[in-house]
Amino acid sequence: MHTDDSQYQRILWRNEANEIQEYCLTTVTFGTASAPYTAIRILHQLAEDESTSYPLAAPVLRNEMYVDDLLSGGHSVEIATEIRKQVTLALRSAGMELRKWSSNSSAVLDGIPTENRSDSNALQLNSSDTVKTLGILWQPNKDVFKFRFNFEIDFTATKRSVLSTIARLYDPLGLIAPVIVAAKIILKSVWSFKVQRDEHTFTPLAWDETLPTNLNHQWQRFLNTVSELPCITVPRWLNYEPNHVKSLQLHVFCDGSTLHMQHVFIYG
Repeated sequence: MHTDDSQYQRILWRNEANEIQEYCLTTVTFGTASAPYTAIRILHQLAEDESTSYPLAAPVLRNEMYVDDLLSGGHSVEIATEIRKQVTLALRSAGMELRKWSSNSSAVLDGIPTENRSDSNALQLNSSDTVKTLGILWQPNKDVFKFRFNFEIDFTATKRSVLSTIARLYDPLGLIAPVIVAAKIILKSVWSFKVQRDEHTFTPLAWDETLPTNLNHQWQRFLNTVSELPCITVPRWLNYEPNHVKSLQLHVFCDGSTLHMQHVFIYG
């Protein structure tokens, strides 16, 4: 933090003698409204400043970092290793040291101290260790994405439990979209269901009211199915060589019907 700007990061602190002391923070502090922008802006400026010295690092710093997480690679071990070296040196020039390195190739990790690696056992043949970045679980030795629940599945059948379970299915890449869509179809039926309270009154289900028998059965079948999600693996590599493909795009389409037909197209 520039000394002229540190005055705008003032905090008050009461010491053991019950005296109030005033401090000015001298580093960029997370938690402020501008912190995410500042962090990304610094990386972009660093990419511009170091583009001549480290040409392979510049596009990585601009496009393949999210605050303090880096997801990058190359189409060969040699390229990936050189990218790793250049990014490390570029960030080190600004006083930033990358840690928790992980790769599906042990050669890429050569030269990185053990304490700066994510998991030294991740590349062993029978290892099931995964690396988590931005909510995605990646198993390096098999080079696949996996899914894991961070919550206990609630088998109660109420509007509240259905909505809560669906909201916890985190899938930023849309890899399990068919599963989540199936759950949302059930949720749509739950929201639409009307309970006959008396001869002339029909009202929606209350938040903690048990679902009707047919919806309850649908929800229980879904829960029994979704519990198998940790067994699903999705290959990270799309199985193509860059020399033979000019560009590659992956598209998932869903329609708005009740059945929600889904199709996946890969354009090369």
